[in-house]
Amino acid sequence: MTDISHWLFSLQGLCKFANMFTVSQTSRAWFIDRARQAREERLVQKERERAAVEIQARVRSFLCRRRLQREIRYK
Repeated sequence: MTDISHWLFSLQGLCKFANMFTVSQTSRAWFIDRARQAREERLVQKERERAAVEIQARVRSFLCRRRLQREIRYK
């Protein structure tokens, strides 16, 4: 091989390596983005469940107080 053809062959190998590196970085960015989205979805779901539990607790408290007041009133 001449020096020029050897250099071109090495350059092609470097391009393939650089392309693999870019794809790897893209895959990594995609994976990190998906993980971030999943984390945000879990936070939203957790907040929604917390709010539902809070509403249920307040309704149960109200119904319990009302029932107790009626029992006291009618005895």
